[in-house]
Formats: sequence, C-alpha cells, structure tokens
Amino acid sequence: MRSSIYGTGRSSTPEATMIKRVVKSVGGSSVSAKGVAVLVSMIRHVFVEITLMTSTFKERAPKQTLTARDIQFAVRLVLGGTELAKHAIVQGMAAVQRGSTQGPMIKVSYVKRCLKSSMLYARMGRGTPIYLAAVLEYILAEVLELSLNVAREQKKTIIAPNHIRTAIQNDNELFGLFDKVIIAGAGAVSHMPLNGRDHFVSSHPSIPPPNDPSDSFSKLSIQNY
Repeated sequence: MRSSIYGTGRSSTPEATMIKRVVKSVGGSSVSAKGVAVLVSMIRHVFVEITLMTSTFKERAPKQTLTARDIQFAVRLVLGGTELAKHAIVQGMAAVQRGSTQGPMIKVSYVKRCLKSSMLYARMGRGTPIYLAAVLEYILAEVLELSLNVAREQKKTIIAPNHIRTAIQNDNELFGLFDKVIIAGAGAVSHMPLNGRDHFVSSHPSIPPPNDPSDSFSKLSIQNY
C-alpha cells in the first residue's frame, strides 16, 4: 500500500521554518506553500522510517537506550548501501563530533522532542538527536538541491511539488527512499528513473559499501553516545 505525502495546509510548523533555512543554504529562491507542506511530510516520513527501524532490532535488547550507533545502523538499513547512506552517516558522525553548539538547521531540540513523543525508548544518548538531525538535514538538502535544478531547467523560480517529484524520480537513491509515496499536487512517485546517479547497491542493506571510510571511523567516534 502506498503512503500519502499530504501537505499540512500550514506553513508555520517548526519544520517549515527549518526548511526555509535549508533552502537558503542550497542557493534556492523559494518554495511554494504546497511544496513546503510536501517537504514537511517528507521529513516526518524519513524520521518515522528510521526510528521504526531501530525498534525492529532493539525490541529484545535489555538496555532500552537509543544511541547514535542505533540511528547509524537504522540509516544503513533504510537507505541501503548507497552513496546517500554513506554521506548521511558521515554527516551524522561529524555532527556528533562537533556537538550541538554549531546549530544545525534541523534543530536538535526539535528532533529530541519528536523522539520523546514517539515513546519508543525510555532514554536516549546525548548524541542521538544530534546524529538524527544531521541525517534529516542532509537528506532534505539533497531533495531541495535536485528540486531546485529541476525548477531551473523549467525556467521556474519557485520550487513546487511537481519539481520535487521529478527530482526524486530522476535520482535512484532518493527513489528508493520515497518509491511508495504519493506527493500531493504532483502524483505518485511510480517508476524507476533511467538517468539517476551511479551508485553501489548492496544486496544486504546492513552491509556498508566496499571501502566505506565511515564504517571504521564510526566505531571510534560515536560508540559512547
């Protein structure tokens, strides 16, 4: 069954404010109200996919504390052995190393509240919301940058839902993440792109791409968070 990415009908959500910051960071002019609503729902979709994935491999664990390592493993499972996953993981690790002092555009406090409201875990490590915020921000920036390129190709200055859909359909990795969604105002993301980026796809999503520098580094950098 396909899930629907419907707009919230509001542009004043916390996510909408964050989206505007990310738009500026990728050099975009603006996003339509419907486009913002779609992107808000996309952030929530990725958040749910990752957090629910952690519950599948931690449900029998005696220590119910969600750590940054758990988020990293879930990202590998959700995104598979792709360049998108590798770069998202690197961004997450770098954010944990910096801490929350440098102010990511996806607010750590927002992600922390969402994790608490999910009531999946009694506790979380201090690096957990930092890592997840960085992953969400990276994926959002990728979607926005590609959507902006589509809009410019069509000689448009405002990113609309159909630009977002086309961007996803033209990118193999984003298509794999959003291939079961319907974008309000643009229709279903319904077919595999022909001209997406070349990337490594593992037959075992939990196994990183070969020679992935993030794998060994991650064991050292976030094991205590």
